[in-house]
Amino acid sequence: MAIPAIYVIYSKIVLDALSVSKIKLNKCRRDFMIEIFMLYLSIPSRINFLQLGRYSRFGEQRFRRQFEDRFDFFGFNKALSMPWIGKCNAVAFDPSIIHKSGKKTPGIGYFWSGCAGRSLRGIESLDFL
Repeated sequence: MAIPAIYVIYSKIVLDALSVSKIKLNKCRRDFMIEIFMLYLSIPSRINFLQLGRYSRFGEQRFRRQFEDRFDFFGFNKALSMPWIGKCNAVAFDPSIIHKSGKKTPGIGYFWSGCAGRSLRGIESLDFL
Protein backbone atom coordinates (compact mmCIF):
# COMPACT_ATOMS: atom_id res chain seq x y z
CA MET A 1 0.00 0.00 0.00
CA ALA A 2 1.45 3.36 -1.01
CA ILE A 3 1.71 6.19 1.46
CA PRO A 4 -0.40 9.20 0.37
CA ALA A 5 1.59 12.27 -0.64
CA ILE A 6 -0.03 14.43 2.06
CA TYR A 7 1.43 12.17 4.76
CA VAL A 8 4.90 12.46 3.25
CA ILE A 9 4.61 16.26 3.16
CA TYR A 10 3.23 16.45 6.70
CA SER A 11 5.91 14.14 8.12
CA LYS A 12 8.59 16.35 6.50
CA ILE A 13 7.03 19.45 8.11
CA VAL A 14 6.95 17.71 11.51
CA LEU A 15 10.54 16.51 11.12
CA ASP A 16 11.69 20.04 10.21
CA ALA A 17 9.88 21.48 13.24
CA LEU A 18 11.47 18.87 15.52
CA SER A 19 14.93 19.75 14.25
CA VAL A 20 14.38 23.54 14.52
CA SER A 21 12.85 23.36 18.01
CA LYS A 22 16.13 22.15 19.58
CA ILE A 23 14.31 19.35 21.39
CA LYS A 24 16.78 16.56 22.08
CA LEU A 25 15.33 13.33 20.69
CA ASN A 26 16.93 10.06 19.77
CA LYS A 27 15.88 8.33 16.54
CA CYS A 28 13.38 6.03 18.29
CA ARG A 29 11.63 8.94 20.05
CA ARG A 30 11.70 11.10 16.90
CA ASP A 31 10.06 8.34 14.82
CA PHE A 32 7.50 7.84 17.59
CA MET A 33 6.58 11.54 17.67
CA ILE A 34 6.16 11.63 13.89
CA GLU A 35 3.90 8.58 14.17
CA ILE A 36 1.82 10.31 16.87
CA PHE A 37 1.24 13.44 14.80
CA MET A 38 0.31 11.32 11.77
CA LEU A 39 -2.17 9.32 13.86
CA TYR A 40 -3.85 12.50 15.08
CA LEU A 41 -4.66 13.23 11.45
CA SER A 42 -5.82 9.69 10.71
CA ILE A 43 -7.94 8.49 13.63
CA PRO A 44 -11.56 9.41 12.96
CA SER A 45 -12.93 9.09 16.49
CA ARG A 46 -11.83 9.31 20.07
CA ILE A 47 -8.05 9.12 20.55
CA ASN A 48 -6.74 7.02 23.44
CA PHE A 49 -3.95 4.48 23.89
CA LEU A 50 -6.13 1.61 22.66
CA GLN A 51 -7.05 3.49 19.47
CA LEU A 52 -3.43 4.56 18.93
CA GLY A 53 -2.35 0.92 19.17
CA ARG A 54 -5.12 -0.21 16.85
CA TYR A 55 -4.33 2.28 14.05
CA SER A 56 -0.54 2.14 14.40
CA ARG A 57 2.28 -0.26 13.73
CA PHE A 58 3.23 0.07 17.41
CA GLY A 59 1.44 -1.62 20.31
CA GLU A 60 -0.72 0.03 22.96
CA GLN A 61 1.91 -0.52 25.68
CA ARG A 62 4.51 1.45 23.72
CA PHE A 63 2.22 4.48 23.66
CA ARG A 64 1.68 4.23 27.40
CA ARG A 65 5.43 4.07 28.07
CA GLN A 66 6.35 6.84 25.62
CA PHE A 67 3.74 9.25 27.00
CA GLU A 68 5.28 8.92 30.46
CA ASP A 69 8.34 10.83 29.16
CA ARG A 70 8.16 14.60 28.93
CA PHE A 71 7.96 16.42 25.60
CA ASP A 72 8.21 20.17 25.03
CA PHE A 73 4.95 20.69 23.11
CA PHE A 74 5.18 24.47 23.49
CA GLY A 75 8.61 24.57 21.84
CA PHE A 76 7.45 22.18 19.13
CA ASN A 77 4.29 24.21 18.38
CA LYS A 78 6.34 27.40 18.29
CA ALA A 79 8.81 25.85 15.82
CA LEU A 80 5.93 24.44 13.76
CA SER A 81 4.15 27.79 13.45
CA MET A 82 7.12 30.17 13.05
CA PRO A 83 7.47 29.86 9.24
CA TRP A 84 3.87 31.00 8.78
CA ILE A 85 3.14 33.61 11.48
CA GLY A 86 6.11 35.97 11.30
CA LYS A 87 7.60 38.04 14.12
CA CYS A 88 4.53 39.68 15.68
CA ASN A 89 2.71 37.19 17.90
CA ALA A 90 -0.15 37.39 20.37
CA VAL A 91 -1.76 34.82 22.61
CA ALA A 92 -5.43 35.24 23.43
CA PHE A 93 -7.83 33.20 25.51
CA ASP A 94 -11.57 33.35 25.85
CA PRO A 95 -12.94 32.30 29.24
CA SER A 96 -16.54 31.13 29.19
CA ILE A 97 -18.88 29.84 31.85
CA ILE A 98 -20.86 26.62 31.82
CA HIS A 99 -23.92 27.20 33.99
CA LYS A 100 -24.22 24.51 36.66
CA SER A 101 -26.25 24.13 39.80
CA GLY A 102 -25.74 21.79 42.69
CA LYS A 103 -23.39 21.47 45.61
CA LYS A 104 -21.25 18.48 44.64
CA THR A 105 -19.98 19.52 41.20
CA PRO A 106 -16.17 19.85 41.36
CA GLY A 107 -14.81 23.26 40.35
CA ILE A 108 -18.13 25.08 40.70
CA GLY A 109 -17.94 28.67 41.83
CA TYR A 110 -18.56 32.28 40.84
CA PHE A 111 -16.65 33.55 37.82
CA TRP A 112 -16.67 36.93 36.11
CA SER A 113 -18.63 37.14 32.86
CA GLY A 114 -17.79 40.10 30.65
CA CYS A 115 -20.97 39.62 28.61
CA ALA A 116 -23.22 39.68 31.68
CA GLY A 117 -21.11 42.31 33.47
CA ARG A 118 -21.24 40.36 36.72
CA SER A 119 -20.14 37.12 38.36
CA LEU A 120 -22.08 34.02 37.41
CA ARG A 121 -22.28 30.64 39.13
CA GLY A 122 -20.89 27.71 37.16
CA ILE A 123 -17.68 26.17 35.86
CA GLU A 124 -15.14 28.26 34.01
CA SER A 125 -13.80 26.93 30.73
CA LEU A 126 -10.82 28.48 28.95
CA ASP A 127 -10.38 28.40 25.19
CA PHE A 128 -7.04 29.53 23.83
CA LEU A 129 -7.18 31.24 20.46
